[in-house]
Amino acid sequence: MQADLERLKVRVVIPHYCSDQGGTQHYGSTRSGNRDKRIVALGRTLGALRALTLQAGANDYIFNHTPIPGPAPLAQLMQSASQARPIDLEVLVCVTGDAWLERALRAFARTFRGVRLELTNPIELGLVARDLLLKTDPVPDLSLYMEDDLVIHDPYFFEKQFWFIKRANDQAVLMPHRYELDFDDEGVSRRLFVDGFIEEPASALFPWQPLENAAQGMFRNEQVSFDLAKNPHSGCFVLSAAQIYQLRNQGVPAQQWVGPLETAATFTPAHCFPVYKPSLSCRDFLTVEHAHHSFSGYFESSFVPPAQVG
Repeated sequence: MQADLERLKVRVVIPHYCSDQGGTQHYGSTRSGNRDKRIVALGRTLGALRALTLQAGANDYIFNHTPIPGPAPLAQLMQSASQARPIDLEVLVCVTGDAWLERALRAFARTFRGVRLELTNPIELGLVARDLLLKTDPVPDLSLYMEDDLVIHDPYFFEKQFWFIKRANDQAVLMPHRYELDFDDEGVSRRLFVDGFIEEPASALFPWQPLENAAQGMFRNEQVSFDLAKNPHSGCFVLSAAQIYQLRNQGVPAQQWVGPLETAATFTPAHCFPVYKPSLSCRDFLTVEHAHHSFSGYFESSFVPPAQVG
């Protein structure tokens, strides 16, 4: 039986923007169109976060159809050493104006707190949401900033982050590999890891040099190697409480990296801490799915409409 583990307190901030209005600055979370796809992506993001809080066997019910229809509690299962460390999750979804997906948010209304921010330019939403994450008290064990179309499937995601940051003495951050799930013309699934190599000018602002196999560790009997990232972008970052306080004292980067969205999601920690990612040979150690596809269309594919029957 696994010894009781102290629950990790986690705060998540998600900037969310979706507008059907045209404009000159429509990229990232401000791209117009594809409303239905955005609804699905946001729903998957919030649903996956909710699932991470569920401990196997805890709060399980069975629906009895007789004699009186209704749910009845099931006995709690014995804890297993394979269970992930439990978490207490607070989710803040930041919106501005009326440019947000009401259908998706209403479906998960019990799982997050909405924060309406007054902005003159919605492209700044990520930066303002990031500032909210850094300034909100009390500071939890872990703070996650994530874009509104990322899906965390790994029940050990936060436990892995806490393990890595503490072994780095709060002086490094770990980014996941971000992928899009696609299918080839034969219907075979494939993953496209979208944050590949970037040109040197884009990485010149980072206070580290890329290095393969820069660190190693053992997590739950799994040997893992880590690279100092050539491309640190993942659309999200996780910081410990000590790192939040350090950024409060040091300040957020005044310089922009690529654009406001990338600055918020990546340069916020990367201007201060070296960024590691699992080596590509260990890429499944830490991943997030990019649910609103932006890159998998680069695969050459063809669409064959359904054949008429009869």
